[in-house]
Amino acid sequence: MDNGHNMWKFIRGTAGVAAVWFGMTVPLIVTSVGLSVDLAQSYLVRERLAHALDAAALAATATGSADDAELEQKVNDFIDANYPPDVVGYRLDVTVDNNDDTLYVEATARLDTSFMKAFGMDTVDVKVTNEVTRIIGSNIELALVLDISNSMNSNNKINDLKDAAESLVDIVVYENQEDYYSKVAIVPYGVAVNVGSYADAVRGPITQPKTITGATRANPVVITSANHGYTNGQRIYITGVRGMTQINNRSFIVAGRTANTFQLQGVNGTGYNAYTNTGLAHCTTAGCSYYYFQSPSGNFNTFPSSTCVSERTGANRYTDVPPSTTLVGRNYASPTNNPCLTSEITPLTSDRDTLFADINALTATGSTGGQVGVGWGWYMLAPDWGYLWADDESEPADYGEEDLHKIVVLMTDGEYNSPYCNGVISADATTGSGATADHINCNATNGGTSYTQAEAMCDAMKAAGKEIEIYTVGFRVNDYPRGEDLMEYCATDAAHFFTADDGDELQEVFEKIARNVKSMYLSQ
Repeated sequence: MDNGHNMWKFIRGTAGVAAVWFGMTVPLIVTSVGLSVDLAQSYLVRERLAHALDAAALAATATGSADDAELEQKVNDFIDANYPPDVVGYRLDVTVDNNDDTLYVEATARLDTSFMKAFGMDTVDVKVTNEVTRIIGSNIELALVLDISNSMNSNNKINDLKDAAESLVDIVVYENQEDYYSKVAIVPYGVAVNVGSYADAVRGPITQPKTITGATRANPVVITSANHGYTNGQRIYITGVRGMTQINNRSFIVAGRTANTFQLQGVNGTGYNAYTNTGLAHCTTAGCSYYYFQSPSGNFNTFPSSTCVSERTGANRYTDVPPSTTLVGRNYASPTNNPCLTSEITPLTSDRDTLFADINALTATGSTGGQVGVGWGWYMLAPDWGYLWADDESEPADYGEEDLHKIVVLMTDGEYNSPYCNGVISADATTGSGATADHINCNATNGGTSYTQAEAMCDAMKAAGKEIEIYTVGFRVNDYPRGEDLMEYCATDAAHFFTADDGDELQEVFEKIARNVKSMYLSQ
C-alpha cells in the first residue's frame, strides 16, 4: 500500500510540473506558429514579386529602347497594369537603373503582418532585385504558322491562340525599328493556306470562264458564247444564268459546236424558263475555274478553284525555290463541307496594328493540311520569294546576313490529315479530312500522309543550312500523340519544343518563345 501511495504522490507531483511547463511553452508555440504564418506569407509575396519583376523587366527591354526614363516608365506601367495594389494586396515601390545593355530593377513590397504585430512589427519589407541583359543588335524575321482548323473552335482554343499570338507580337516587334528591325509574318492554315491576291503568282493563273449571251429553249439547248474555244466532248460547268436557271450549277458535255455556239449534249430545254441574260461557261479540267472529278466512293463532284493553295509537287516539293521556278499546288475545296479558309497570309511586317488586326480576325474552319502550313512558314522567310510581296518591307533579307535571325514558330492542336492529288484532298487522306465523297480517287501525289510530308519539309528546312530556327507548340495535343510527336520532330532541338494544356499555358509558352527570340535573358 505504501508503494502505491508513493506512486500516486509522484504522479501528482509530475503532473503539476508538466502543467507548469505546458503553460510556459504554449505562448512559445503560438508565437512560432504565428511567425511561421507571417514568414510563409512573406515568401509567397517574394515569389510573386520576383515573377512580376521578371515579366516587367523583360517587357520593358522588349521595346528596344535604351532611354532610362522610357525603360523606367515601361516597368512601372507593366506593374500598375498587372499587379495593382487592390488586387495583390500590397504596394510595390520600383526603381530602375539602366547601364549599357543591362537593366537593373529592384522592387520592394510592404506586407502587413498578422502575428508579428504582437512584437511591434506591423509591416515587413520584402525586397527583390534582378537584372536583364539585353543583346541588342539583331534583326528578326519570324513566321508564325498557326493551326486554325475546325477543331480550334472547341473549348475556346481559337481565342486562346489569338491572345497568345498577340502577346508574342507585342514582345517580338520592336517599338523602335530605327537601328534594328523585327518583323512577323502570319501563316494561318487549315484545309490549305489562303494566299489571297498572290494566288495567281504562286499557283499559276486560272483559266477564266466564257461569257454566255444566249440559251435556247430547244432540244438540245444551244448556248451562244462568242469565241468560246470549247471542243466537242469537252465538259463544261455553267453558273450565273438568269431566266433559264435550270442549267445553273451543273456540268454538261459540249456537242455540235461552232465558233460562237455549242449544244448541251442530251439536254432538252423545251420546258425550261426563257433565258434573259448573263451566265458563265467554265472549263472543268485542272487549272480551270472549276474542276470535275470522281471520288473514291464513285460519285462525281465539280468544285470551284480558290485562293487557297496545296503542297508543291515534283523535284522541288521540299525546297524554297520561288514559284517562278516551280509553282505550288492548286486547291479545289468543297465549298460547303470543307471550304478554303477565309483567313489569309500576312507577309513580313513590323506594323503592329496590322498584325493584331489579322490575328484578331482569325476564323477556324475545315480539316488540317498542316504540311502546306509548314512549307509556307519557310517560304515567308525565303529571300527568293521576296519579289512577290507588294510591300518592300515584306521582302526577307538574304540568308546569312550578319545580326539576322530567321525563325519559324509552328503550332498545332492535333492531327495533320489532308494531303492532295490534283488540288483535291486525296483518297489516302486520314481521319478528320472530311467526307470521302469530297475526296478525289487518286492518292497523294507526293506520297505518304500529311505527317510524312510535314516531316520531310522540316528535314529540308533544317538541312538547307540556312540557320532557320524552328520552335514548335503542341496545344492540347494529349489525345493526339502523332501531332505531339510531329511537333517534337520538327523543332530545332528539345529546347525549341513546347506543349500547353490550356490558354494560360499557351500564353506563357508564346511569351517564352518571344523572349528567347529577342535574345534577352535574366542575369539574376
